[in-house]
Amino acid sequence: MNDLYDLDSAKAKEIEDSSKAKSAGVICPRNNKSIGGRCMVCEALQPLWRYPDGTEEKDVARRKKATLSYFMNVVMPSAKEKPIIMCMGRKIANYLIDSVKDPNMGFRKMAHPEEGQGFWLVIKKSKSDGAGRFPVYNAVKGDTCDWTVAQEVLDKRADLSQENLIKMLKNNELNSDNFYNISELKFDESIKVRVLPPWNLSDETKQDYRWFCMMVWRHWGGVTEAEVNGETPVDLTLPQTNGKNGDMPTTKAETPAKEEPVKEKSDEKPPCFGMPHFHDPEDDDCKECSYFDKCAVKIERDKLKNS
Repeated sequence: MNDLYDLDSAKAKEIEDSSKAKSAGVICPRNNKSIGGRCMVCEALQPLWRYPDGTEEKDVARRKKATLSYFMNVVMPSAKEKPIIMCMGRKIANYLIDSVKDPNMGFRKMAHPEEGQGFWLVIKKSKSDGAGRFPVYNAVKGDTCDWTVAQEVLDKRADLSQENLIKMLKNNELNSDNFYNISELKFDESIKVRVLPPWNLSDETKQDYRWFCMMVWRHWGGVTEAEVNGETPVDLTLPQTNGKNGDMPTTKAETPAKEEPVKEKSDEKPPCFGMPHFHDPEDDDCKECSYFDKCAVKIERDKLKNS
């Protein structure tokens, strides 16, 4: 007999499929399937993707495209009785999805609330290789939990349907009391969380939506809601500050480069090197890594060795 709380590999595949929208903040009506409308920013950026790497046009497309954030209900060791919403990026989410899909990874108990079944998920933030701008996050399976999540805690899980998530984001309902973004981690710091079962597990009318996480597509890089809706022209220049929304880090293209002393080139590979769940041929940030091609070769060689 199947355990009600075992995560379903088919549901993990549905999450994966639903996150496959064209890469084009501000909510993107085109990529978020619960909205399904036109996005004037996505349309304005489309021609810019034809420009070669290194051009300002391509940089604008990358900075202003819609990117994915994933959300799931968790509890932390210091507050086992208080569910919060945790936000994570695409690569960590892809790893968890792949791990649930693969029966050999043992991740199907990840959201199990009973003693001796569910386990702690440990997430660590590390620096990328010297040429990269973006940090690397790793998730590993921690100790099996020796306690059962109380029913009153399960009853407090947030409704993470995409419609409700978008409403909470627009209304600024996510705060330090009910929300944690793993981007807040410092380098070489880690957190431990226990993932809670899908929020609609007991709702028989929504059995097809028993996902352990939900994704939302948002535009950054100074994009405004008026631009997305076509109320004002889309600004196709790089923002000169942290962006109109004030929530994306400044890049080299946004501030004058400072002269730095020449350093010897390091041959130290990034922590994600050779890990197939982090190597994404369609991800622009991944392709910018100086080890992108070597990483792909190593992954293919490992596949041949294990086949």
